[in-house]
Order: sequence, then C-alpha cells, then structure tokens
Amino acid sequence: MNIEQAKVICRVPEQQKLALDLNMQGWLKYLSEDQFLEEKLELFKILELDKRKNQKILDIGAGLGHFGSISKHHGHSYLGTYFGRTDRELRPFYQDAGLDLTECKLFPNYDKTIPEGPWDCIIMIRTTFELNAEWTVDDWKELVDNCMKNLNPGGQLLIKSNLSVERRSKYGKLETQCQDIMLTAFSEKSPLPYWQWATWHWIKE
Repeated sequence: MNIEQAKVICRVPEQQKLALDLNMQGWLKYLSEDQFLEEKLELFKILELDKRKNQKILDIGAGLGHFGSISKHHGHSYLGTYFGRTDRELRPFYQDAGLDLTECKLFPNYDKTIPEGPWDCIIMIRTTFELNAEWTVDDWKELVDNCMKNLNPGGQLLIKSNLSVERRSKYGKLETQCQDIMLTAFSEKSPLPYWQWATWHWIKE
C-alpha cells in the first residue's frame, strides 16, 4: 500500500473537509502532512499486520484513527481509545470512518486501566500522554505489565514515544524529564535503531 492509496482508505480528503466544517483546524496538520500517515504504514509493516489475519488491535491514544482504517482494510478488528475531553473532537472522525472509539482511563486519572482483552496487538504511537511528569518508572512498568496481561500468546505491544532519543526538545525540561523516566523504565528494551524516537516492541511468549 502506498501513501496515495492510504489517503483514500483513510478518507483523508473527506476528513479535511470535516475538520474545516467542525472548525477543528488543529487536526488539519495530521491530514495534510504525509509523514503521519507514512509512519503508520511503516509501523503496520514492522508489526507484520499486512501478513497476519483477523487480528484484534487496541490503539491507545488513537488520534484520528488512521491506523484503524488501515487495519479495517486488512480485515482486522480495531478499537481506538481517547483520553479525557478529546471524545467530543474525535468522535465525528471515527463515525466518518466507521471505527469504534472508547475512553482509555489513563490520563488524567492515572489508574492504568485499558480496555480488557485479549488483544493480538496493542499500540501506543506518539501520544500526548507520555508528557506526563506525574508518572514514575514504576507507573510505566505497571502499564506495560497490564498491556502484556491483556495480550494473546504471541501478541505484540509497541510503544513509539513522541520523545526524541536525540533530545531535540520540543517541550523543554518536561520532555527531557519524561524521556529519562521512560528510558529508565524500559532500559532493557533498546529503542529501535532506525528512528530518532524512543520506540519499544514486546512480543508475549
């Protein structure tokens, strides 16, 4: 699947119009810059979801749901999640795409609850949630443990942080602080070498 095919599958032109109609210009950059969709296509291939059949996928902090549209196109089951007040903004895009969306009570409640599985794949791609100075190393480990418990044997968990390994700080001191917490929590899982972003991939035995 190339980027132009993905734009059709993800209804990018229709969602650009929807964002304008709803006066939600803040989401337009995710619909106009190819890098965000290209990233999801790359991750989809890394997880081999283009080769697997009938996967149950949970997307933690799903944004506009484009990973879900690609998953649906390949015959997978998908559930997108949002944090807090983003429901009002995101739901029209999910209705347009025919995708399911539910709340994931991680932020700001900090209870580490995710929708119960079992899942075949859980992803967390560049969410705003990781800019979360309140969470400790143990909090991150507890979240990953909870995700792993909700995976089927052979299931995959992928976290691609929004925090740069190369410390090209966008958010100042907060980004450095949060990055250090995550890198300490998952020091045994080296970031994948071909990105500047801190990325981890687990497979349940």
